[in-house]
Amino acid sequence: MNLIKELGADYVDQFYRNAMFELDGKIVRYGRHAEGELIACHAFSKDAVTPSWRVVNIEQAKITSMDVFGWPKLGYREFRDGDKRYVFYVAMTRSAMRGMREELIEYRPAPMVRLLNKVNDVRNWVSSATQAQVIFAPKFTDFTEGMELLRAGKSCSFALNEDLAVCISTSKSAERLYDVLYKENVIGEVLADDSVVIPHKLAKRASSMGLFNGKVVF
Repeated sequence: MNLIKELGADYVDQFYRNAMFELDGKIVRYGRHAEGELIACHAFSKDAVTPSWRVVNIEQAKITSMDVFGWPKLGYREFRDGDKRYVFYVAMTRSAMRGMREELIEYRPAPMVRLLNKVNDVRNWVSSATQAQVIFAPKFTDFTEGMELLRAGKSCSFALNEDLAVCISTSKSAERLYDVLYKENVIGEVLADDSVVIPHKLAKRASSMGLFNGKVVF
């Protein structure tokens, strides 16, 4: 199946232009149909050290259905600067346009990141290509490593996966140092000995609690 031939080139150009997707190990941004059986796009290797959009042509036959324009599970993402981890919750706004487009992406900073005015808007300091790479090829931090970075003052936050993150607490309590976040909600804390206190209901989820390296207490 060829989506462009099925729906019409003008329709796909209008509603999918600039949509980002993953194809053959590359992150691609749709441009427009070109002459013959080609599509003019921008792309870079998914594992590029320094991602940068480059002009490429893709065969129309590669765009088999709307599923090609799907995106990975959204949620927490880490934007890194050396050892520093700045955590943002990534979501998509509703629109008549199709696919993941840069202007439809929301970056909601973790509480402590929000206080760092110079970094709380990803678009001000991270390139478009790097944003796409972080979304489609996310990197997460092991709990032990992340806590070492926080305690050493090298970072203010880190993400364990798309749903869970740890951040220096913004609480006014001097005893509450680190918050555990679940889908943007504070659901627990990390104590002085790195043990993690979270609600029993969530603690029963072995798939999530395994990310804390056995540190969860009840």
